[in-house]
Amino acid sequence: MKRNLFFAFILLPFILKAQSGTLDKSFADSGILLDLNYPGIINKIGLQSDGKIIAAGAGGSDLSSFFLFARYNTDGTLDSSFGSNGVAGNYNELDQVLALSILPDDALLAMAHPSYKVGLAKYKKNGELDSSFGNNGIVITSVSQNANSASDMVVQPDGKIVVCGYIINAPNEARQLFLVRYLPGGSLDNNFGDGGIVILVDIYGDESLATVNALALQKNGQIVVSLSDAKSTVYRFNTDGSLDKTFGNNGSAYFQSTDDAVKGLNTVMLVVQPDDKIIGCGNGLLKKDASEYYMAASRLNADGSIDSSFGNNGIQHVIFGGQTSDCRSMVLQSDGKIILAGRALGTMAMTRLNANGTIDSGFGENGQVILTGVEGSGASNSVALQKDNKIILGGYTYTGVPVTGYLLLARYNNDLTKKQIIIAKIRRWIQHHNGIIWDNISNVKNYSVQRSGDGAHWSTVYNTINHSQLSINNYYNDPSPLPGTNYYRLQTTSKDGAVQYSNILAITSNDAIKISPNPAKNILHIEGLSSKAKISVISFNGFTAISQRLMANGSYNLNIASLQPGNYLLKIEMNGAVVTKKFLKE
Repeated sequence: MKRNLFFAFILLPFILKAQSGTLDKSFADSGILLDLNYPGIINKIGLQSDGKIIAAGAGGSDLSSFFLFARYNTDGTLDSSFGSNGVAGNYNELDQVLALSILPDDALLAMAHPSYKVGLAKYKKNGELDSSFGNNGIVITSVSQNANSASDMVVQPDGKIVVCGYIINAPNEARQLFLVRYLPGGSLDNNFGDGGIVILVDIYGDESLATVNALALQKNGQIVVSLSDAKSTVYRFNTDGSLDKTFGNNGSAYFQSTDDAVKGLNTVMLVVQPDDKIIGCGNGLLKKDASEYYMAASRLNADGSIDSSFGNNGIQHVIFGGQTSDCRSMVLQSDGKIILAGRALGTMAMTRLNANGTIDSGFGENGQVILTGVEGSGASNSVALQKDNKIILGGYTYTGVPVTGYLLLARYNNDLTKKQIIIAKIRRWIQHHNGIIWDNISNVKNYSVQRSGDGAHWSTVYNTINHSQLSINNYYNDPSPLPGTNYYRLQTTSKDGAVQYSNILAITSNDAIKISPNPAKNILHIEGLSSKAKISVISFNGFTAISQRLMANGSYNLNIASLQPGNYLLKIEMNGAVVTKKFLKE
């Protein structure tokens, strides 16, 4: 069997992933895009299928002059192929974009409330108005004779469009919630409510002067709508527009914590989880007698009951430096964690909650991210997740003289897995076992010993089944080494699935040293020796039975007659290297 001539440790380079919540330096100017060429604000952002970023809101020096779209490439540069040199919009009564959907064909559907009506506009993917939608790309609807304020929009899987809002009656007179549903071409859907419109007139008590802020769809197509009021009310409607009386209490539920010391949530956005639980974000009072609002989120079960397992008895507040803050947008990660984005300390702010509503301390700094490096006062109005899970915030900052609002984007690194990276180390080469030894490490699921003949292409030669089968010291004996140099490394898998590799150990076999006969009775003939070689014979219990230093080159006959029968290790030290050979004494 071939044995080692020399061994060496080789450090294996590995890449450290950027921490979640840090600015992505590859985007725009070190992660921040402040577009001083276009005064305005970003209300919503969306991502087209190729990763390009749509920023939608209002433009012009007074921030409401026109319906604004801008498209940016994935590196943060303005995409001149979109609209007119990267910008599209209408100087008309549509006012500003308040809701945005990117359709399956990458077309843009936007909602506004022009002159207290409902306004929709559809653009092709390249920024041109789609004349096949509504009236040359525009739809304007009056819900009632009184002022209508549209607030949110969602597109159903069948392409139908649902808009929510509220009707403003006389001062201090009760407001009504409304829903409007359109067919994909922009005409009203007569199978929904009364000619496509639903008006909920039975709003009472603290809800009477409420604003209607957000809507979302559950899996079966039912529509949930949230109000901004003292009770944080949520209504659910069936697919035909009728109120679902099985939801909550006769059709309504509340984002109200079971903790009496906590007041409800002023909701601005809803997200429905895959299990149909409903998350609302916005701001809330921490105590009933408090006057400061903080970024917050709450969760309802699918039936409308409060999910007391979320956060603190159903609600989670996030306090940034003891100052007021608010959430204006949120997104649900594929691992169930929730990103909340908005405003804190006068600028863009963000946090991430675990799936159970507790603050994810591994995100940003103790769970919080505050945008730095941008002058002025700003906020994040919208958040989106790229396909690679990087986070994009869209909003504005007010800066300059005179003070003007400008489009602001920021992109952050984000690792969804947050798996524990464990790097094991090969401790040494065990000569008499022809193998490697390493220390056992906590939180490891299993180790795999991998071998390579060139240091680049690896195969697994040994695999532990699970952590419980390992001892404090673990080793692997290679029964059939490859010719020449063998490279060994450990592949370590943590209990949560993270994979990492150890240092590399290089072992070179030597065919020049030969022993015969094997087994041997009295004389062991050794060939391939150099001058000043040291020969040792070591029993497998570690006892050195023979030790000699030779002065001649070539071959040597070693007298082993005095050894007891059994297996021994011949150790030859020469030219700064060590060669080991195993032999049997008869």
